[in-house]
Amino acid sequence: MNDAPVDPVDGRGWRFATPPLDAARLRAFSALVNDPNPVHVDAEFARGLGLPGAIAQGGLVVSALSRMFDRERITELDVTLLAPVPVGTTVICEGSATGTTAGGETEVACVVRDMEDTLFARAVVVVSGRSG
Repeated sequence: MNDAPVDPVDGRGWRFATPPLDAARLRAFSALVNDPNPVHVDAEFARGLGLPGAIAQGGLVVSALSRMFDRERITELDVTLLAPVPVGTTVICEGSATGTTAGGETEVACVVRDMEDTLFARAVVVVSGRSG
């Protein structure tokens, strides 16, 4: 995920899309975070659990979500994972500012979905400082 975070000039909306989360990316992320769970790298194993194939790690989904922002400005991140993300999916993260905290930080409601609008996660992110 080499793309830069997207902070619109108005600071009210954010969007980030990943490249397709292919098997090589899931294997690399598993090695990076020392996650030996075969559900992320073994399609047959995952199908045996009733999944369509290997699925992305929750941490990879959260990482994609955090790419929308300057990560050093994230002060709170509350993510609820709702559905597994199949290998090959392009993950789209979108957020809209919903308000300002007492400390002047921006609260952002976010969703993580695919191009067919399958919802994978919801989140609330609080970011410090001005956007953009």
